[in-house]
Order: sequence, then structure tokens, then C-alpha cells
Amino acid sequence: MKRFLCIFLCAILTLMPLCSCGDDGDAVSESDAVSEVKWIDRQFAEAERMYAWFAGCGKPACSAADAAEIDGTVYHRVAETGLSDMAALRARLEEKFAVEIVDALMETVVYSGAPMFRDIDGGLYCCSESYGQVPYDLGERIGTIDSQVGTEMVYRVDITYDYYASSFAASCDYQLLLGEDGKWRFQNFELPALLIAGQMFTDVQETQ
Repeated sequence: MKRFLCIFLCAILTLMPLCSCGDDGDAVSESDAVSEVKWIDRQFAEAERMYAWFAGCGKPACSAADAAEIDGTVYHRVAETGLSDMAALRARLEEKFAVEIVDALMETVVYSGAPMFRDIDGGLYCCSESYGQVPYDLGERIGTIDSQVGTEMVYRVDITYDYYASSFAASCDYQLLLGEDGKWRFQNFELPALLIAGQMFTDVQETQ
């Protein structure tokens, strides 16, 4: 993902008021199923938040006072616990995403062509241009485990958003694989909020 494309949604968003679980033949109690869904809900929420950093829909905690400018691009030092440099950022992403997704995210640049993240004087910095107009947590979400067989899982997220008299809805299916280290990783990813925002943009265009 080379460039995030949130800017085309600014016009509509400035108008805004700011599980079941499959089994392998053994009985699964309702409490166990609910617990597993809550666990994957948390995994998704963490992955969604990090992915949004690279899509212009959010940014990590940064130090406003610790800024640096390189070739006209202003960066602020990342204040997230454990994210000390680019290597640590990559390691954090690799806990949630397939390596192909991580590779693409790490190559993300902003509108000016500058890297989204970079190491400066031994610390991790985030470009100040990286925050867009679409909040990544837009709308209400319901997550369910659509299927789970062995080391493969399909997690489904249904999102709804009510905007005055209009209602918007979208669904996303996420493929996860269980690694040898015991971690589930997303093999595909998109932000549900951008699907909703795209519908809003289309709706506005059609009513003009």
C-alpha cells in the first residue's frame, strides 16, 4: 500500500457530528465460544488500530514536543510503549499480520512521498501528515467467527453507521492462519470504516 486515499472523503466527513465458533468434533460450551469470540474481537481491534496508522485514519500516540523535520516533512516521536524504532514497529505488526501485509505497510509513504515512519536519532518517528479525515473506528461493529477448521479461521465483521436519516452497512471477511508460534495472523485486511465512508461519498454524489 503506497499511498492512502482518504482525502477524497473530506467533503462528506466534515459534515459529520463529530459467533458462534466452529469445532473439530468436540463439544464446545457456550461460555467457551463467547470467550473465543471476545478474544478475536480484541485481536481485530488491535490490528485495526495499527493498520489505520498506515491508511491515514489514525496515528499512534506521539510526542508533540519532540519533533524533527527532514526534507520539509515534519515528524513527531512515537510515544507508544515498546515502539522504539522501525524494527520494533515491524515486530509489532508481524504479531498481527501476514508478512506480505507487513512488507506493504512498512513501505507506506505520505502525499509528499516521504516515509510514513522512520528512525531519527535512534527513535521511531511518525509523519505529521499521516492523519486523515476518516476515523478508523467509525460505526458500530459486530464480529463473529464464521468458520474455524484446524489452523484456518474466517472472522466476519459487520459494521453499521447511522448518519442523520441515512443508514449505511458493510461486511468484511478476514482470513486468519495459526502460526507455529501459536499466534493467529490476518492474511487480508481492510478498514470497515473506509467501506462505510465510500458508501457515504457515493450517496452524496448520487443526490447532487
